[in-house]
Amino acid sequence: MLRKTFWLFVFWGFFLGTAFAASPKEQAAAAFQNGRAHYLAGRYTEALDAFEKANQLAPHPSMLANMAQAYEGMGDLANALDQMRLFASTSSKVSDEQKAKLAELEAEVARWATISVTSDPSGADVFVKDGWRSRGKTPVTFKLPEGKHTVRVVQKEFQPYERAVRLDGKSRIDLRAKLMPILPTVSIITTPPGATIYVSELTADAAQVQPESELSPLYVAKPAGRYRVELELKGYKRWSGEIALKPEHTPPGAPLTLNATLEEAPPTGFARIEVNHVGLAIQIDGKQVGISPLAKPIELDVGVHSIDIVGPDGRPYHEMIAIEAGKERKTVIDLEVKTEKGMSGGEKWGIALMSVGGAALIGGGITGWLALSADSDLSDCRDKPTCNRTSKESDLADDVRTRALVTDILLGTGVAAAVTGVLLYCLSGDDEPSGQNVGFFPMNGGFGAVTSFTF
Repeated sequence: MLRKTFWLFVFWGFFLGTAFAASPKEQAAAAFQNGRAHYLAGRYTEALDAFEKANQLAPHPSMLANMAQAYEGMGDLANALDQMRLFASTSSKVSDEQKAKLAELEAEVARWATISVTSDPSGADVFVKDGWRSRGKTPVTFKLPEGKHTVRVVQKEFQPYERAVRLDGKSRIDLRAKLMPILPTVSIITTPPGATIYVSELTADAAQVQPESELSPLYVAKPAGRYRVELELKGYKRWSGEIALKPEHTPPGAPLTLNATLEEAPPTGFARIEVNHVGLAIQIDGKQVGISPLAKPIELDVGVHSIDIVGPDGRPYHEMIAIEAGKERKTVIDLEVKTEKGMSGGEKWGIALMSVGGAALIGGGITGWLALSADSDLSDCRDKPTCNRTSKESDLADDVRTRALVTDILLGTGVAAAVTGVLLYCLSGDDEPSGQNVGFFPMNGGFGAVTSFTF
């Protein structure tokens, strides 16, 4: 410290002798005095700035020595050595002590390791200690003493890059820094706090992107763009909205601020729905809530809700359930599947015979009406003397008998065919009870049958 103080006072004496000679020298003297005060207080960066200013205003070799001492105080012996070499080459008066300092610095720096720093993008400042002067702009190479150091690479509009390195004597380290741009920021605040925040980018592939989740309040940086924000907190309604992050939200600009007040949710209960078929879509109040079987109960508002399911056979199922606050309602749905079977041969013949019998009965009714009409004409003929006992009477009588015979045949055939068809239809098909009953009873000239159907 005595040697350094001596150098500083020597230079101060140079300025005192010419303090009032010219204005630049007055300013240089003031700068030197300011630098001296910083140096003695251990503020080496400020001292170096003041010494450099004084040297610019009134260049003098002694000021180079003072700058070297400031660099030495900062621990930057490589730059201190450069300044001492420059001083020794320009000054006409180099003391033995200054020559010894130069040799000391050369020997010390020769033992130091070399570190080379590059960055993408280039042109970033490299610091070894916070608050001290940059060692240069990337790409830059400099020396550091053996031991552990923290290298910090800084460039405007990019996030600082920081890395701890451990150096061995005379080793060389190449450090490559990939600088990330400073992103726009958003501040998300919820009332009440503690809500889970989901943020997802609004892109064409947004459905395939898993949203990030954090707890409010949240301060986060993201690339400029549009995002969907969803908020969840137990006991409150789910909140969702969109935000647009823009370049002006990048620090030091103010962040985008989102304040969301959550509404209290109505009381809820749970519905546990069990279905005896797998893979059926289950809808509650017209909205699909899942595919059977459901893994967990569905949370619903208190009140009445509708359940709708389309069974595997296409038939719809509908049920109303009531949900109570804080309780679970279990609903078991057993869907019956009915299969349609084709008709058997006996059933087909039965239907055919019933159709033939029906047609015969209709035909018998028509011929019966014609026979009655002919019989009326025959009665009129017999009441007339001009027609009675004539060939016309004989023709009308034959016509009545023919039509009566045809009617009897058709009616008999129709009844027989219809009864036979009914019996075939009822007695054919599967062996399961069908709700059909057939009974027989005697009658004059044969038997009768009666059947009943339950649908």
